[in-house]
Amino acid sequence: MSGSAFTISLTPAAARDRSDAERWWLENHGPVVPSRLQRELADAAALLVTSPKIGFGSSWRGRSVFKYRLACDFFIVYTVRPRRREVVILRILAASRLHG
Repeated sequence: MSGSAFTISLTPAAARDRSDAERWWLENHGPVVPSRLQRELADAAALLVTSPKIGFGSSWRGRSVFKYRLACDFFIVYTVRPRRREVVILRILAASRLHG
């Protein structure tokens, strides 16, 4: 897709997913070790604003979505709104919860 960059928004559920994952990281690794998930989400966001269809097309809970796998074994589940030039992140799920 050409033109200006897309914006990224998170649904409330995706924002909760991110907060829960960050809290888990702090509880299990402490504040000194940088969060791998946080870094990979930032890297993915940088890619999605210019190439929103880099994920693989799939269905999730009855709707067409894209899924983008992070190296830390999480998936970003998202939709693209081309006319609005927006990527909407629906959920950020651990691979083990993706099909739930």
